[in-house]
Amino acid sequence: MKTIFKNKVFFYLLIGYISFLISYNIFLGITTKNYLALLPIAIQSVLLFLMLTYNKYARIALIWWTTIFQIIGFSLILMGSLLSLAGANKVTPVNKIIISSIELVIGITILTFLYKTVKVEWPARNNFENMVDPQTSENG
Repeated sequence: MKTIFKNKVFFYLLIGYISFLISYNIFLGITTKNYLALLPIAIQSVLLFLMLTYNKYARIALIWWTTIFQIIGFSLILMGSLLSLAGANKVTPVNKIIISSIELVIGITILTFLYKTVKVEWPARNNFENMVDPQTSENG
């Protein structure tokens, strides 16, 4: 079994996007000395490895990653920013709202393309009725 990416442009754009996120997280981890940056680096590296090897689990891993980290994560950040903006005591930077909105749209776009263009190729089923049992065959 292997994963088939029917849209090569989407495949290369997704590789570029995940590679950008890995390099961005490496940069943030180094500059802020935050070791929690290793977690997204590890997850994104596994995704990239699964994609590049056309592993049978690449599609489901990409769907889960997109759903949890791209859509749900950025939706929560966006809602928190909007609620903070609505409060009188706190000022939320508008760029946080814009970036979260863009990331949310990117996540929805990735999920849509994953469902439409990425398939897992299953091997052909064995047809056991057409197989000959060597013990019962006439020739021996």
